[in-house]
Amino acid sequence: HASAPYRVGILGDDVLLQELQSKARNRQLEGRAVEVRRLTASSAAAELNPLHLLFVAKSHGNLLPRITRILAQRPVLLVSESRLGLQKGSVINIKDVSDKVSFEVSLPAAQYRGIVLSSRMLAIADSVQAELP
Repeated sequence: HASAPYRVGILGDDVLLQELQSKARNRQLEGRAVEVRRLTASSAAAELNPLHLLFVAKSHGNLLPRITRILAQRPVLLVSESRLGLQKGSVINIKDVSDKVSFEVSLPAAQYRGIVLSSRMLAIADSVQAELP
């Protein structure tokens, strides 16, 4: 629905959650409100399905295969910071390399979810996985 808020879920990073909630308060993105929600390891499919973006912290990386199954082909941008995050189903995996944050992208995961990533984002990615491993 075009007037529904953008929904962002954060799993396992309360600092990021609070920061995003603060930034999203009273702001809009493309004319829509932004809701940032805390999720837990026991969050049900009903809590995951309405999301537009889900961030899974390193501490919860083991849940990525389960989350990927729950979300199936829903258009949710799944972002992780987990070792082997792309292999576990993430579209974007954030890497911390020698005090520099970088990220890798999986085009097959994006396509599976019906997400189109901008060429600018792909250009600044540390690596882009064009095919399934």
